[in-house]
Formats: sequence, structure tokens, C-alpha cells
Amino acid sequence: MNKFAHDYLLVSPSDDGDIRIARDLAAALSSYRIPKGISEEHAGYADFSEDFCERPITEEAVRQQMDSCRAMIVICSSRTKEDKAISERLEYFEKTGRRDAIIPVLVSGESRDAIPSFFYTTRTIERILKDGTTEKITEELSPIASDLRGESKSEYRSMLAYETVRIVAALTGLHPDELEKRHERRRKARFATLALGIGSVSVIAAVIFLYLGFIAYNEGNIAEKQTAASGKTVDRIVSDLPQKAAGISGAGTVVDEAILGSLDALVANESANLQNVETDNILKISEGDSASIVLKKASILRRLGEYAAAETAYEAALSLSSLLKENEDRYRSAYKYAISEERAEVGYVVLIVGYDSDVSPIARGEIITAFDGVPFAKYRDYSSFVSELIPGAVSNAELVTISGGKSEPRMQKVTTEQLKLLEYVIL
Repeated sequence: MNKFAHDYLLVSPSDDGDIRIARDLAAALSSYRIPKGISEEHAGYADFSEDFCERPITEEAVRQQMDSCRAMIVICSSRTKEDKAISERLEYFEKTGRRDAIIPVLVSGESRDAIPSFFYTTRTIERILKDGTTEKITEELSPIASDLRGESKSEYRSMLAYETVRIVAALTGLHPDELEKRHERRRKARFATLALGIGSVSVIAAVIFLYLGFIAYNEGNIAEKQTAASGKTVDRIVSDLPQKAAGISGAGTVVDEAILGSLDALVANESANLQNVETDNILKISEGDSASIVLKKASILRRLGEYAAAETAYEAALSLSSLLKENEDRYRSAYKYAISEERAEVGYVVLIVGYDSDVSPIARGEIITAFDGVPFAKYRDYSSFVSELIPGAVSNAELVTISGGKSEPRMQKVTTEQLKLLEYVIL
């Protein structure tokens, strides 16, 4: 029998903005439904108790409330780090043996200024140098926190939806991959229904465009008549479909991703179809574009040889993404390397910006350019490669380390499990 009355305790500073976000998250967690087909033998995640730190922990009622909750979610803002009441609650929860059940959620500010020092740890690792000697390096490990910082309402909603899945996985003990894959299937099913309402002509056009992209990918060539017809199709998709999707919540992003995915396939194979695609319109950075959409546009621009436009787009993505801002120096070095080396012929590089494994063989800031001798041709290649690996498999990663403006290649064996722990940005 579960000894806890509640699944988690929601802890936040007593600031109105922090409380609002805390309750948004609680509502998202309560409304989330675990997809069918996943074992029912999991911990709960929807029932919670609120604590906005308005009473001291010396009160028996406060301690009883904490004792009644299996896990704790801590809202981290610029007010959290120096909040004595939150620090006391973290220490109390740790003393009861539930440190691993505490989930930090970053809602504003930078990690270092918002997340309490309670969550930071250090480790000492031994690295082998080129001359065969070893050196020990002690470094601070940043906590793996959920991130709800959004530059716009749409980005905030998108991050809330994504982090809800991750937090449910943490609270239930399920693997996030299992939830995310099934969640993605549900999202696609919803959009399939949505597409029927957008208009049959636009849907047919989208299907034709995707089909032509598939042909281009497999054959690298399209007949002249098909090329001419596809030009009209592309015009219809680029102008008609986004307009009709504009008023439907969530549809715009799905349409953008579909168009960019099709264009990505054409670019990867230097398709003749490209001459009929107005890439300038498709790749123009628009107000409301998310950081991930801007990155995809930048990636395609780079591979089209539009290096100045690509760099501008990368800078735009940097301003939109908190993840990139926190790793700004590494990210700038990586994309400047990709542009200066004109690496369009080998596809995308992947910048590793973080990891949560104590035995990661890939350091922060290193770039993966290929696996097992195969470079990336499209931005989906990296995630596809990792998702298809069998457990325990060992791959040969081709890496580039950038230091002092100089790049140095190296090879590294890495396991499936280590790759799945890495946090990355695709350039």
C-alpha cells in the first residue's frame, strides 16, 4: 500500500508569477494521460499538494505536508536560490531519503542564478593525454532541470507540453522515450484529423510535395513534367496551407516542420525540384518561429551555401533558446566552424551541449560529425541513428574538438546508452 497521500509536493516562492507557472505545470500534469499499452504498474503523477513557502518549516503542519508527498517539484526562478524557506524544505526532504525524488523546474533567469546550490555536485575524472599520461580534472556538474523558460507564449506552451512528458516519466518511473514516442503518435493522429479540416486541396498538395521529396531522395532526379507540376504544388503549399492552418492551435508548427522536412530531403539530394521552390520565402525567419524551426531553417541555408544568411539565422536561434544561451561560447564556436569549413558536403554536425552521465566519453562542446563513417545528410539522421541502435551497441563517433579557434578531429567509441543521455543541438 502506498504510504504517501500525494504523488508530489509543488514548491514555489510566494511570487505571483512563479505561482502562476507552478499551477500551469500542475494543471498540465493532472490533464496528461499515459498512452494505452503502457504497463499500469507505475507510480502516480497527478495528485499533489501546494507549498508556497509562506509558513516556516518549524511548523508541524508543514513537515506533515512534506511527509505526505512521494516526490517534490521545485519551481526555480531568480527568487528561489536565496529563499531560505525553500532551502530548508530541500534539506528536510533529503534527510527523509527522498533526494532522488526532487525535480527542479527552471522558469526564469539563468541556471546558475536560479537553481539552488543543493542541486549542484562535483566529480573528478581522469583523462588520457596525447603523450599517454593522465590528468585528473575536477568539474562541477550542472543539475538536469526541466526548463519552462519561453520567450513567447507559444514557445512557453510548447515547452510546457514537452516538459510535462519528461516530468511524468520522472514521477512514474517510466522511461521518457516510451512516453514521448507514444505521445508523438497521438500528436500525428490528431494532426491527421486536423488536416481533413484544413482543406482537401492543400492536403493533397502536401502529400504530393512529400512524395516528390521521397522520389528525389531515392532517385535524385525528377522528370521534367513532374518538376513543372511540383512547382505549382509547392506554391500552393507555401501560400495556402500555412494560411489555413494559422488559426488552428498547434497546426502552424506542424505545417512548418512538414514543409521544412520535405525541403530538407530535396536539398540532401540536390534535387532538380529545388529550382521550382521559392526557398527565400520558406526559409525567411518569421515572427513567432520557435528556436527549433529557426535552427532547421539555418541548417538548410548552410547546406544551400547561403552562409551569411545561415549565420544570421543561427544568431536568431541563439536569442530564442535558453539552452543555446547557456552554452553560447561552445555554440558560436561550433556553427562558425561549420560555416568556415563549408561542411555542407557532409551534412549536419551535432553540438553536444550537455550530458547527465558520470562516464560520458564525449566532452561538453565537442561536435559529432559522423557515426561509423557515415556523415549526416539530413537533420533527422542523428536522432534516427540513435533511436535505431540496439541496447549495448558500440558505435565509432567521429568528433571535432574546438579550442582556441583551432579544430582537432578524434575518434571515440560510444555506447547506445551513453548516446541516449546526451543533450544536443543540430546545426
